[in-house]
Amino acid sequence: MTSPSREEVDAKLKTIETKVDGRLAAIALTLESGISSLKTAMDAQFARFEATLHKSQADTVKRVVGIVLILGTIGLAILTFLFNKVVAKAPTVAPPIVITLPSPPNAIPDNSSSSWTSPTRKESR
Repeated sequence: MTSPSREEVDAKLKTIETKVDGRLAAIALTLESGISSLKTAMDAQFARFEATLHKSQADTVKRVVGIVLILGTIGLAILTFLFNKVVAKAPTVAPPIVITLPSPPNAIPDNSSSSWTSPTRKESR
């Protein structure tokens, strides 16, 4: 067996180096495209997640405001009821009863001198 010359070894190394460089370039291209597509997919997922998060937050705020308004209204109604029914009210004083009698006539005619007599009254003469 003869040992290869320096030029043959260099040529063989050059060929191997070219093959390795090509393969590394293909691997780098595959990784870059994979990372790029992964980044695009993750951005889309984060955008959907963010939209869902904002919608959930808005719904939660609406529910909390609604609950606070309902509880405030119920509390106000209860307090109004209690103040109207439980708090002792001062007794209402009834207005005095006024009886109006007709005023007596100024002159009462004297029936004794009259010629007219009552049918129920019998005179003895």
